[in-house]
Amino acid sequence: MKKLLILLMAAMFLVACSSKTSAVSNGEFTFTEDEFKEAYEKTNDRNIPKNISAYDTMLRIEFADKEEVLRFLKAANQITGYKEIDRLRKSIDEDESNIQNVISNDDISIVYDDRFDDEYAITIYPEGDKFGKEDK
Repeated sequence: MKKLLILLMAAMFLVACSSKTSAVSNGEFTFTEDEFKEAYEKTNDRNIPKNISAYDTMLRIEFADKEEVLRFLKAANQITGYKEIDRLRKSIDEDESNIQNVISNDDISIVYDDRFDDEYAITIYPEGDKFGKEDK
């Protein structure tokens, strides 16, 4: 009986550990604007700047310098956990020259624009909302 109970508890633990909560559901982010603001301020130890927009269908920073973009991506990665966001942050931080303008996975699309050497714009869309794309 003890072995059965231990086996059952182990199975429940494995199920709980393997279930991942996605930051996107039905083409919208699962966090609120206030939750993103809180994540930004906690992660970066500063108030969220006015050039950042956070909606259920989009995260955006525009007219930003490199440090502002790095802080934005750090907060976006903190609240979503998507490796593509962290990889973009590292690429910008290391001044890589071959960064793609659109980066996607099954849940999100990131549009990256650095047309000007000292000014960036980044928009992160939930996949269902990508460029007006219909839900699958």
